[in-house]
Amino acid sequence: MDFWSQYITESLQSPWFIKTESEASQPVLQKRIFVVSDELPDEAFTMLGRMIAALKYGPEEVTVLSDGPDDVETLEALDESRWILFFGEEFPGRFGETLHWAGHQVIQTHGLQSLLRNPDLKKQTWQHLKNFASLK
Repeated sequence: MDFWSQYITESLQSPWFIKTESEASQPVLQKRIFVVSDELPDEAFTMLGRMIAALKYGPEEVTVLSDGPDDVETLEALDESRWILFFGEEFPGRFGETLHWAGHQVIQTHGLQSLLRNPDLKKQTWQHLKNFASLK
């Protein structure tokens, strides 16, 4: 386990697996994937943990990817369909809109740092999260 994975797990008590570049050879097994910016403050990871818990997902149900552009290559290589939530503006499309990309269902929402700077976005982001949770 690399520094950031260990830090998130121990310091922030986040049970969710944060897949980083050094762990790129490990397969993504979970059906639900959250893609976040790789440079986030502690408060953002804490908020992400609360979001995942609010959706009632357990650690075995979600993978959090934090490699930035490398994540797109990882996701394109998956041969099985996944549900993916992009935080931020790394993915084309409108916030909250469900897109079909590379065999996956994708929703984009506001970035975690944007939510920290502008709490008014949280209500809209919560709606995006609920839409994501309803994907089948």
